[in-house]
Amino acid sequence: MQAFITYLTAVWIALLSFFGVQGANNPITFIVFGDSGTGSEAQIKLAGVMEQYPVDLILHTGDIAYDAGTEEELQKNFFDVYAPILKKTPFYPAPGNHDYVTDNLGPYLTRFAKNKYYSFDTPAVHFISLDVVGSIEEEMIGWLEEDLKLAQGKRWVVVYFHYPPFSSGSTHGGNKAVREQLVPLLDKYGVNFVFSGHEHQYERMKPINNVTYIITGGGGASLYDFGELAETSLVHAKEYHFVYMDATKCGMTGKAINIDNNVIDSFTLSRCRAE
Repeated sequence: MQAFITYLTAVWIALLSFFGVQGANNPITFIVFGDSGTGSEAQIKLAGVMEQYPVDLILHTGDIAYDAGTEEELQKNFFDVYAPILKKTPFYPAPGNHDYVTDNLGPYLTRFAKNKYYSFDTPAVHFISLDVVGSIEEEMIGWLEEDLKLAQGKRWVVVYFHYPPFSSGSTHGGNKAVREQLVPLLDKYGVNFVFSGHEHQYERMKPINNVTYIITGGGGASLYDFGELAETSLVHAKEYHFVYMDATKCGMTGKAINIDNNVIDSFTLSRCRAE
Protein backbone atom coordinates (compact mmCIF):
# COMPACT_ATOMS: atom_id res chain seq x y z
CA MET A 1 0.00 0.00 0.00
CA GLN A 2 2.71 2.47 1.00
CA ALA A 3 4.80 1.72 -2.09
CA PHE A 4 1.77 2.27 -4.33
CA ILE A 5 1.04 5.63 -2.72
CA THR A 6 4.66 6.72 -3.12
CA TYR A 7 4.51 5.77 -6.82
CA LEU A 8 1.14 7.52 -7.26
CA THR A 9 2.50 10.71 -5.72
CA ALA A 10 5.49 10.72 -8.08
CA VAL A 11 3.17 10.32 -11.07
CA TRP A 12 0.94 13.14 -9.88
CA ILE A 13 3.91 15.48 -9.40
CA ALA A 14 4.89 14.92 -13.03
CA LEU A 15 1.34 15.36 -14.33
CA LEU A 16 0.62 18.45 -12.27
CA SER A 17 3.90 20.04 -13.30
CA PHE A 18 3.10 19.39 -16.98
CA PHE A 19 -0.43 20.75 -16.79
CA GLY A 20 0.78 23.65 -14.64
CA VAL A 21 2.83 24.80 -17.62
CA GLN A 22 0.18 23.96 -20.18
CA GLY A 23 -2.89 25.28 -18.36
CA ALA A 24 -2.07 28.10 -15.96
CA ASN A 25 -5.69 29.31 -15.99
CA ASN A 26 -7.03 26.06 -14.57
CA PRO A 27 -8.25 26.04 -10.94
CA ILE A 28 -6.87 23.71 -8.29
CA THR A 29 -8.13 22.70 -4.86
CA PHE A 30 -6.11 21.43 -1.93
CA ILE A 31 -6.27 20.69 1.79
CA VAL A 32 -3.66 21.72 4.37
CA PHE A 33 -3.39 20.28 7.88
CA GLY A 34 -0.82 19.07 10.39
CA ASP A 35 0.03 17.42 13.71
CA SER A 36 -2.36 14.59 12.98
CA GLY A 37 -0.91 11.17 13.53
CA THR A 38 -1.87 9.97 16.99
CA GLY A 39 -4.59 7.54 15.95
CA SER A 40 -7.01 9.50 18.14
CA GLU A 41 -10.78 9.50 17.79
CA ALA A 42 -10.54 13.17 16.80
CA GLN A 43 -8.10 12.39 13.99
CA ILE A 44 -10.31 9.62 12.63
CA LYS A 45 -13.45 11.76 12.80
CA LEU A 46 -11.70 14.69 11.11
CA ALA A 47 -10.44 12.37 8.37
CA GLY A 48 -14.08 11.42 7.75
CA VAL A 49 -14.95 15.09 7.27
CA MET A 50 -12.00 15.50 4.88
CA GLU A 51 -13.39 12.74 2.70
CA GLN A 52 -16.37 15.01 2.00
CA TYR A 53 -14.04 17.53 0.34
CA PRO A 54 -12.41 15.91 -2.70
CA VAL A 55 -9.35 17.90 -3.77
CA ASP A 56 -6.48 17.75 -6.23
CA LEU A 57 -3.82 17.32 -3.54
CA ILE A 58 -3.13 17.43 0.20
CA LEU A 59 -0.36 19.26 2.08
CA HIS A 60 0.80 18.29 5.58
CA THR A 61 2.70 20.68 7.87
CA GLY A 62 4.49 17.92 9.80
CA ASP A 63 4.25 15.44 12.70
CA ILE A 64 2.59 12.80 10.58
CA ALA A 65 3.03 9.88 13.00
CA TYR A 66 3.43 10.16 16.76
CA ASP A 67 5.36 9.67 18.88
CA ALA A 68 8.46 8.78 16.91
CA GLY A 69 7.59 8.46 13.22
CA THR A 70 8.29 4.71 13.12
CA GLU A 71 7.21 2.43 10.29
CA GLU A 72 4.56 0.93 12.58
CA GLU A 73 3.23 4.34 13.59
CA LEU A 74 3.11 5.50 9.99
CA GLN A 75 1.07 2.46 9.06
CA LYS A 76 -1.36 2.69 11.99
CA ASN A 77 -1.68 6.45 12.36
CA PHE A 78 -1.36 7.56 8.76
CA PHE A 79 -1.85 4.96 6.04
CA ASP A 80 -4.69 3.16 7.79
CA VAL A 81 -6.49 6.36 8.83
CA TYR A 82 -6.33 8.11 5.44
CA ALA A 83 -6.50 5.07 3.16
CA PRO A 84 -9.73 6.13 1.36
CA ILE A 85 -8.27 9.59 0.65
CA LEU A 86 -4.78 8.42 -0.32
CA LYS A 87 -6.13 6.03 -2.94
CA LYS A 88 -7.19 8.99 -5.07
CA THR A 89 -5.35 12.06 -3.78
CA PRO A 90 -1.59 12.84 -3.93
CA PHE A 91 0.01 13.75 -0.61
CA TYR A 92 2.85 16.25 -0.09
CA PRO A 93 4.28 16.51 3.45
CA ALA A 94 6.82 18.65 5.25
CA PRO A 95 8.78 17.06 8.11
CA GLY A 96 7.93 17.72 11.76
CA ASN A 97 10.00 17.17 14.87
CA HIS A 98 8.23 13.91 15.75
CA ASP A 99 8.91 12.58 12.24
CA TYR A 100 12.62 13.07 12.93
CA VAL A 101 12.77 10.88 16.04
CA THR A 102 13.26 7.56 14.24
CA ASP A 103 16.45 7.17 12.21
CA ASN A 104 16.79 10.90 11.60
CA LEU A 105 13.67 11.04 9.41
CA GLY A 106 14.41 7.67 7.76
CA PRO A 107 10.86 6.21 7.53
CA TYR A 108 9.47 9.58 6.40
CA LEU A 109 11.99 9.89 3.56
CA THR A 110 11.40 6.31 2.48
CA ARG A 111 7.64 6.67 2.28
CA PHE A 112 7.02 10.21 1.15
CA ALA A 113 9.88 12.11 -0.46
CA LYS A 114 13.39 11.84 -1.82
CA ASN A 115 14.40 15.14 -0.23
CA LYS A 116 13.74 16.97 3.04
CA TYR A 117 12.61 19.98 1.04
CA TYR A 118 11.25 20.33 -2.50
CA SER A 119 8.91 22.32 -4.72
CA PHE A 120 6.41 21.56 -7.46
CA ASP A 121 4.02 23.34 -9.81
CA THR A 122 0.29 22.96 -10.36
CA PRO A 123 -1.91 24.90 -12.78
CA ALA A 124 -2.43 27.90 -10.48
CA VAL A 125 0.03 27.49 -7.61
CA HIS A 126 3.75 26.96 -7.02
CA PHE A 127 4.24 24.94 -3.81
CA ILE A 128 7.36 24.84 -1.63
CA SER A 129 7.84 22.35 1.21
CA LEU A 130 10.66 23.18 3.65
CA ASP A 131 12.48 21.43 6.48
CA VAL A 132 12.82 23.76 9.47
CA VAL A 133 13.35 21.14 12.20
CA GLY A 134 16.64 21.63 14.00
CA SER A 135 19.08 24.10 12.46
CA ILE A 136 18.01 25.59 9.15
CA GLU A 137 20.53 24.53 6.52
CA GLU A 138 22.33 27.23 4.53
CA GLU A 139 22.06 24.98 1.49
CA MET A 140 18.26 25.01 1.78
CA ILE A 141 18.18 28.79 2.16
CA GLY A 142 20.19 29.19 -1.04
CA TRP A 143 17.99 26.68 -2.86
CA LEU A 144 14.86 28.47 -1.61
CA GLU A 145 15.98 31.84 -2.95
CA GLU A 146 16.73 30.40 -6.38
CA ASP A 147 13.38 28.59 -6.41
CA LEU A 148 11.50 31.75 -5.43
CA LYS A 149 13.28 33.73 -8.16
CA LEU A 150 12.13 31.23 -10.78
CA ALA A 151 8.55 31.34 -9.46
CA GLN A 152 8.20 35.10 -9.83
CA GLY A 153 5.11 36.22 -11.72
CA LYS A 154 4.00 32.77 -12.83
CA ARG A 155 1.58 31.50 -10.18
CA TRP A 156 0.47 31.94 -6.62
CA VAL A 157 3.22 30.86 -4.23
CA VAL A 158 2.42 28.72 -1.17
CA VAL A 159 5.16 27.74 1.29
CA TYR A 160 4.65 25.24 4.10
CA PHE A 161 6.73 23.81 6.95
CA HIS A 162 6.43 22.80 10.60
CA TYR A 163 7.61 25.55 12.99
CA PRO A 164 5.56 28.77 12.75
CA PRO A 165 7.44 32.07 12.57
CA PHE A 166 4.53 33.88 14.26
CA SER A 167 2.18 32.36 16.83
CA SER A 168 0.07 33.18 19.88
CA GLY A 169 0.37 29.60 21.11
CA SER A 170 1.46 29.14 24.72
CA THR A 171 3.24 25.81 24.15
CA HIS A 172 5.82 26.71 21.50
CA GLY A 173 5.04 30.17 20.14
CA GLY A 174 6.76 31.67 17.12
CA ASN A 175 10.11 30.24 16.05
CA LYS A 176 12.96 32.76 16.10
CA ALA A 177 15.20 30.92 13.61
CA VAL A 178 12.42 30.70 11.03
CA ARG A 179 11.50 34.32 11.60
CA GLU A 180 15.07 35.54 11.18
CA GLN A 181 16.33 33.23 8.43
CA LEU A 182 13.32 32.51 6.21
CA VAL A 183 10.79 35.30 6.64
CA PRO A 184 13.00 37.94 4.93
CA LEU A 185 13.11 35.75 1.80
CA LEU A 186 9.36 35.10 1.92
CA ASP A 187 8.81 38.87 2.11
CA LYS A 188 11.34 39.70 -0.60
CA TYR A 189 9.84 37.40 -3.20
CA GLY A 190 6.18 38.04 -2.48
CA VAL A 191 5.04 34.67 -1.15
CA ASN A 192 1.26 34.65 -0.81
CA PHE A 193 0.53 32.06 1.88
CA VAL A 194 2.69 30.35 4.51
CA PHE A 195 1.25 27.36 6.37
CA SER A 196 2.82 25.80 9.45
CA GLY A 197 1.90 23.52 12.36
CA HIS A 198 3.59 22.56 15.65
CA GLU A 199 1.10 24.55 17.74
CA HIS A 200 -1.97 22.30 17.96
CA GLN A 201 -4.57 24.91 17.08
CA TYR A 202 -5.73 27.21 14.26
CA GLU A 203 -4.52 30.77 13.86
CA ARG A 204 -4.51 33.18 10.93
CA MET A 205 -2.41 36.32 11.10
CA LYS A 206 -3.12 39.65 9.52
CA PRO A 207 -0.96 39.90 6.39
CA ILE A 208 2.62 40.68 7.39
CA ASN A 209 4.39 42.47 4.53
CA ASN A 210 1.61 41.10 2.29
CA VAL A 211 2.27 37.49 3.37
CA THR A 212 -0.58 35.59 5.04
CA TYR A 213 0.61 33.21 7.78
CA ILE A 214 -1.66 30.39 8.92
CA ILE A 215 -1.06 27.81 11.64
CA THR A 216 -2.94 24.58 11.03
CA GLY A 217 -1.86 22.13 13.72
CA GLY A 218 -5.21 20.70 14.75
CA GLY A 219 -5.17 17.48 12.76
CA GLY A 220 -5.63 15.02 15.63
CA ALA A 221 -3.03 15.50 18.35
CA SER A 222 -4.12 16.95 21.71
CA LEU A 223 -5.01 20.61 21.34
CA TYR A 224 -2.92 23.42 22.88
CA ASP A 225 -3.97 26.61 24.63
CA PHE A 226 -3.33 30.16 23.44
CA GLY A 227 -1.29 32.63 25.40
CA GLU A 228 -1.42 36.38 24.96
CA LEU A 229 -2.59 37.06 21.43
CA ALA A 230 -0.02 38.46 19.04
CA GLU A 231 -0.78 41.92 17.64
CA THR A 232 -1.01 40.36 14.20
CA SER A 233 -3.43 37.59 15.24
CA LEU A 234 -6.67 37.93 13.26
CA VAL A 235 -8.50 34.63 13.89
CA HIS A 236 -7.68 31.93 16.44
CA ALA A 237 -9.44 28.75 17.50
CA LYS A 238 -8.54 25.82 19.74
CA GLU A 239 -10.22 23.27 17.50
CA TYR A 240 -9.48 20.18 15.42
CA HIS A 241 -9.60 21.30 11.82
CA PHE A 242 -8.14 21.36 8.31
CA VAL A 243 -7.91 24.17 5.75
CA TYR A 244 -9.60 23.83 2.36
CA MET A 245 -8.15 26.02 -0.41
CA ASP A 246 -9.41 26.85 -3.91
CA ALA A 247 -7.03 28.63 -6.29
CA THR A 248 -7.57 30.13 -9.72
CA LYS A 249 -5.41 32.49 -11.73
CA CYS A 250 -7.12 35.51 -10.21
CA GLY A 251 -7.95 34.43 -6.68
CA MET A 252 -7.40 32.12 -3.74
CA THR A 253 -10.12 31.37 -1.23
CA GLY A 254 -9.78 29.34 1.94
CA LYS A 255 -11.85 28.09 4.81
CA ALA A 256 -10.91 26.33 8.03
CA ILE A 257 -13.29 23.44 8.68
CA ASN A 258 -13.65 21.85 12.09
CA ILE A 259 -14.40 18.32 13.25
CA ASP A 260 -18.16 19.00 13.09
CA ASN A 261 -17.89 20.16 9.47
CA ASN A 262 -18.44 23.79 10.43
CA VAL A 263 -16.48 26.67 8.93
CA ILE A 264 -14.51 28.47 11.68
CA ASP A 265 -12.74 30.92 9.38
CA SER A 266 -12.85 31.99 5.73
CA PHE A 267 -10.71 34.34 3.67
CA THR A 268 -10.01 35.47 0.10
CA LEU A 269 -6.99 36.88 -1.68
CA SER A 270 -7.55 38.35 -5.14
CA ARG A 271 -5.31 39.56 -7.92
CA CYS A 272 -5.10 39.48 -11.67
CA ARG A 273 -1.88 40.26 -13.43
CA ALA A 274 -1.69 41.58 -16.95
CA GLU A 275 -0.37 39.09 -19.47
